[in-house]
Amino acid sequence: MKTTLTVEVEYNPRKTDPEGLASAMDRLLETALSIPEVMDEYGNPTIGEFFVAKETVATPAPKVVLNMGGGLVQEVFASDPAITVALVDWDTEGCDPSDNGIVEIPDERGGTQLAHVAECAVEPLEQLAGTETEAALKAAGLDLTQPADSNRAVARKIQLPCYGIAATVDRPPLSPAEIEEIYRAILSRTPNDPAKARTGLEAYLAGYNHAMPAST
Repeated sequence: MKTTLTVEVEYNPRKTDPEGLASAMDRLLETALSIPEVMDEYGNPTIGEFFVAKETVATPAPKVVLNMGGGLVQEVFASDPAITVALVDWDTEGCDPSDNGIVEIPDERGGTQLAHVAECAVEPLEQLAGTETEAALKAAGLDLTQPADSNRAVARKIQLPCYGIAATVDRPPLSPAEIEEIYRAILSRTPNDPAKARTGLEAYLAGYNHAMPAST
């Protein structure tokens, strides 16, 4: 079984960026998972890489144009032709409940009333281009046929090593100070067992493609 966990991070853009954070989180996770038995009680799950999620882009509000003539809806245009536009007309004088599209519902007085309900055909908004209806809309300050901004922020997936999966990674060498910092971080989790922390450091460095230093 698989699941996806989302981590929300606040950061200083002058110090780093989302991809750098993902790399740092992956390194932090590798360090933590290198500690022997640290995930035993959870069944030792295989945890994949961190990556930057795509930014949520607000969906533009739909635009709908009703073209009227003689008090009746003649045409319907929309930025999303897949939407459903329904017409409810209460002017049903001379209509019968058996007529097509006529429905009968209760009224406030305990009687019934008729309504004409119909689903309107919807055409793409682009079809208004060059028409008198478009000219009228623009004259009213409504440029509804202008294409919406289609620019979307696309986040690149961070190509990081997945824990538990063999991968070849081109990484810069760790300095002795960095190795010492990693060792102390592991040791802080098992302060009474330096040997276990040492084993965890060896596992981490082996995964980092580094030889174990003579002394740490």
